[in-house]
Amino acid sequence: MKVYSKLTLSVLIAASAAMISCSSNDDETPAPVKASIYERLGGTKMVSDPDNWAR
Repeated sequence: MKVYSKLTLSVLIAASAAMISCSSNDDETPAPVKASIYERLGGTKMVSDPDNWAR
């Protein structure tokens, strides 16, 4: 009787693992990428250097 219990338990574990692995949610679109702080502050726009004001 113990053999049937172990067999049943192993089949249940295998079946639950198979069902969990098949339930991936690939239908969602990824969230949009937020711009970096560098891009939000102006990107490559040149500004005057506050530490070198004599130039």
